[in-house]
Amino acid sequence: MKTTFTLHPQAGAADAAFADAAAPTSLLAALQDQPDDADALMRAAVQALLQWQLQSQLQAGTPPQLEAVPVRAQLQQFVADCAVGEFGRDWAGDAQRQRWWTLASDALVANLDAQLRLPLHGDFTPARLSLSEASPALAPQAVGPAGYDLVSLLRDPRQPWDEEQQLDWAIRYWEQARKAGLPFDADFGAFWQQLEWAGLQRHLMQAAALCRLKREGVVTAETVQQLLPRLLAHAVKVSTRYIQLSPLARLLEDLQGNLVQTGFTLR
Repeated sequence: MKTTFTLHPQAGAADAAFADAAAPTSLLAALQDQPDDADALMRAAVQALLQWQLQSQLQAGTPPQLEAVPVRAQLQQFVADCAVGEFGRDWAGDAQRQRWWTLASDALVANLDAQLRLPLHGDFTPARLSLSEASPALAPQAVGPAGYDLVSLLRDPRQPWDEEQQLDWAIRYWEQARKAGLPFDADFGAFWQQLEWAGLQRHLMQAAALCRLKREGVVTAETVQQLLPRLLAHAVKVSTRYIQLSPLARLLEDLQGNLVQTGFTLR
């Protein structure tokens, strides 16, 4: 099955993504309409990402860096819009919980800042990919953690996949990227860990955006009820897997008492 993907023009609009209706020609629509072709479609999407990254590296000029300050600001939006705005939990008034948040966010920011940088699309998701023969020259939005766009594709809450399937696609990407000359670690385990941490930051940012859009009347409560548990479940799964992030798991449990128990059910 030969499939060509292009990016939608409105690249990188992660905050508004949940309010956008997926185009009928999008990868998301194809995955929902053609579940038997999911593996071939996703392999083609992974290849499209790698080709875009390689082409973007050859473009003149360097887009702005995704530095630690914006990442930390995005994490603080999770506190304001999700923890406080959605669940009514203000950790600033509790010294222990504030300490947990500081430890977890410091660890996450440091990890992301140390990762290999690649051109960043910012919202490389099934809803942002179109089935098309055209190939527009889309400039990267920034330079950021190398696994960010891949995890955006593999762990979009609108199209959940089992982790075994995510691993298969991630390994294929990693092998092809190394053959193409991208300086990824020779240990896939190290690459997978970096991908998970980049995904955690994205899922916290998306959770904040989703809660904010709900309060603004842009998305429905039903959409939040469907997608927010999936975002938080991903966050729970990652934060319980790495000791440096264990304080975050405690905070997520504080938001919704059954999250850790149900955090491994992502569908």
